[in-house]
Amino acid sequence: MTTVINRKDYREVVADELEALLVGSGKPLQALYGYAAPTFNRQSPVATVESVSSGRDDRTDANIDTSDLFIGVMLFAEYADAQEAYYSADSEDALDDAEQIVAQWVFDNRSRNPAPNATGATWIDLSYVTRTEKANVLIGGITYRHEQIILRFTVSPDG
Repeated sequence: MTTVINRKDYREVVADELEALLVGSGKPLQALYGYAAPTFNRQSPVATVESVSSGRDDRTDANIDTSDLFIGVMLFAEYADAQEAYYSADSEDALDDAEQIVAQWVFDNRSRNPAPNATGATWIDLSYVTRTEKANVLIGGITYRHEQIILRFTVSPDG
């Protein structure tokens, strides 16, 4: 019987490990949410780690049992706040600093056996789906610079 892997386990791993690298004194983010947060309570810069989609391989006749799990790391920095002397350049700097740390984490974790999750599945490959993308978004009446990083985990329950 095939064990179907839950991408929640991978989302939680990404959130836990990136929070340790990105949030705290001297680090680029004020908060990291392991889900799509509806508001950031005026915190900036912040990140969310979200489940994006899954690709399930159904070629059981060829003994292939892998899944591609897509996890999004979403970076947000308030675009500008003249009252707090936070300007557009600060937003760009914060996103650039956070993206560099995420990129280093991806590079350092291209494969991991076994992946530290409840299913015991292996982490065969970790890669970017495409280049990162930036946009301005309005959340809770506040304009944020937003950078979207989509990661692909290729996983197998059997190694």
